Amino acid sequence: MKPVAFLGCAEGWNNAPIGDKGWELWTCNALATKLDDKNIAVCFDMHDWEIADYYPIYYNHLKEKRSYKVIRPRMDKHVPSCEVFPLKEAREIFPDHAFKSTLSYVVAYAAVKKVKDLYMWGINTEEFIQYPEMGYSFWYCVGVARAKGTMVHMVSYDVQRKGEYYGYVKYSWKDSYLDMITILDNANYVIKDKEPK
Repeated sequence: MKPVAFLGCAEGWNNAPIGDKGWELWTCNALATKLDDKNIAVCFDMHDWEIADYYPIYYNHLKEKRSYKVIRPRMDKHVPSCEVFPLKEAREIFPDHAFKSTLSYVVAYAAVKKVKDLYMWGINTEEFIQYPEMGYSFWYCVGVARAKGTMVHMVSYDVQRKGEYYGYVKYSWKDSYLDMITILDNANYVIKDKEPK
């Protein structure tokens, strides 16, 4: 199975391997209008149409038959390429969990489809500070997915490239929260002994 490159709508999405046939490309929402259809395999839109209505170009885009799947919460007659999110199967892997964002659904979908490696570009963790339940939900899904064999790799953060560990350097609370991503990015990481400075 090819590794999956997921493109979120935040800065950094265009660093993904777009057009590389060695990858399967997933995206979400209106970003699909900025990409060539032939490069996309899956587009997630888990919102009500009230949200889609804010973007007329995107709304009309989805109403046309696309070459990729458009994952929706339920069958949608307005979207010819609609495929219903496999909620029942997802609930079997993530029992009693309420998915709180599109990102949570993306990770859950990858786990259901037994994707081995899911790489994520263009993810804005600032939203997790503004809307904590989105962050909790996302990281929970990442942990469960990894336990089930789907490795989730976050590749679009500058902060994760520091390679520093909480407790060994001085951080603000916000820096230490975001640097948690560094540790989560590799389930097989080894913490080497470090003497605090």
